[in-house]
Amino acid sequence: MGLVHKGREVTGYGIKVTNAGDGLSKSMKITPRELQMGDRGMIVIEYVVANAGDYEPAIKADYFGPLKEIMKLKAEAAFFLDDKRVAAQMDKHKAALAKEREIEGQQSLEDDMDKDEE
Repeated sequence: MGLVHKGREVTGYGIKVTNAGDGLSKSMKITPRELQMGDRGMIVIEYVVANAGDYEPAIKADYFGPLKEIMKLKAEAAFFLDDKRVAAQMDKHKAALAKEREIEGQQSLEDDMDKDEE
């Protein structure tokens, strides 16, 4: 077993980004860019860890199962980035997330079926 918090296994990590609204918009004014509805792109964000050590259920609404640690990041600066290597990494990341959601969905369906059998 890996990391444990209050007797429960920590199986994942997540982030919450603060200051990404108007505060971050101020730093974006340095590199203006005209954008149109439907445009898709990437932004690099510089952050500082503002808080670590918060935990929440790894599986939504499973209050007795494993946890994930949430790191709170404060965005400090950002800029647009057009880079095919980063785009390829983003595509891989999105595919992994989709697979993870599919597995979680299957687990949720199995849990629902188990409840129906009870």
